[in-house]
Amino acid sequence: MEQKNIVFPTRGFTLVELLVVITILAIISITAYTSFSGSTDKAKNATKLNHIGNIETGLNTFFVDKNYYPMPSIYNADTNVWGFDSATSATIANTFTGTKSGDAIVTVLTGSIVGGGIVYESGSAVNKVGAKGTMDSDVLPKQYLSQELSDPSVKDIKVGNTETLKDYGIGEYVYGVYAKNNTLWDSTSKKGSAYNLAVVVSDDQKGIITKISGNFDKSTCINCPDTLIGSGTTNNNLKDGESYNGSTFDANTRVAYPISGF
Repeated sequence: MEQKNIVFPTRGFTLVELLVVITILAIISITAYTSFSGSTDKAKNATKLNHIGNIETGLNTFFVDKNYYPMPSIYNADTNVWGFDSATSATIANTFTGTKSGDAIVTVLTGSIVGGGIVYESGSAVNKVGAKGTMDSDVLPKQYLSQELSDPSVKDIKVGNTETLKDYGIGEYVYGVYAKNNTLWDSTSKKGSAYNLAVVVSDDQKGIITKISGNFDKSTCINCPDTLIGSGTTNNNLKDGESYNGSTFDANTRVAYPISGF
């Protein structure tokens, strides 16, 4: 018997079918990217907030040992431009003038970088009640911490489309310490009785938002600012929940650090 080969008809996809498939794949890709991006931001936020809790535990352990809270990290033009400078008034935030596109800092005007400094009574440029700078391993030694923290003195942001990290000393954590009125506030003689910590996290609606924690209470001292993260001078107080969503940063950007995602 002669065996016959059965030939099945072949038929390709029509243009309409291809377009439908491509559209479905595009929708799935966009949805997955959006979900993943949101999850990444949430993970970074959770890490930062976890670190804040770790720092607070370390600070309180330090206080039990020493009976005071330590000074913020000290200003260093080479490694930590955000540190405490006894000759400078603190600003509402550790800021720079620059522009942002997505998660990348496009430009940074290095001459505009403003770091920490003295915190004054509210509306005063005379009575000094605190010092503001950053938190790093020089402030809180590793024996007080249960995990490594991001150090404000390391290279930590990208500028433009380069993969090279630039050293602007922009860390994740701002630290302010309070003591009774002082006239000097040098780096060796001040011992704090209260503190504030600030961190910037991502926010779907507001872009970036400042979270401030700590045991500082302005009601316990006369004319104290809302927090130790600002300068205390007129209109230069930074509160918990300050937010920003834009592409240009300057000294008036009211967040502890005008970046997220680094």
